[in-house]
Amino acid sequence: VDPSRGLMVGDSVKDVQAAIRAKVPVVAIPSYFTSREAVKRLGADVIIVDLGELPAVVVELGRLR
Repeated sequence: VDPSRGLMVGDSVKDVQAAIRAKVPVVAIPSYFTSREAVKRLGADVIIVDLGELPAVVVELGRLR
């Protein structure tokens, strides 16, 4: 499967790093252990605060491809 057709959703620095290494778009959900600033600095494509936001993000990312 082409990595650009995938999507990683994670809540840690390691999740964001793994997605970037795999060249997969990444949606980060900062948690108690991971700050918004940390995932932004790493290069998360999108940062959300609630999983309820995910469906709209998936649709939007699909439009950008």
